[in-house]
Amino acid sequence: MNTARITHVEPALDAGMADQVVTGLIALSTDVVTEYELRKLLPSDGAGTSATRIPTDHARFFE
Repeated sequence: MNTARITHVEPALDAGMADQVVTGLIALSTDVVTEYELRKLLPSDGAGTSATRIPTDHARFFE
């Protein structure tokens, strides 16, 4: 017989890792516009962006 006890814990937020909200973006390496436009959409105070580029075979887009 299983005698494990389940204890209820109230959820709570801590101070977090940063002072501001950070929005992550995964973009193709050939995309030069999306990151710029995302930064323009977000408020300049209290919001940051972090971008990662995925390598892309540029020639395949123009076949």
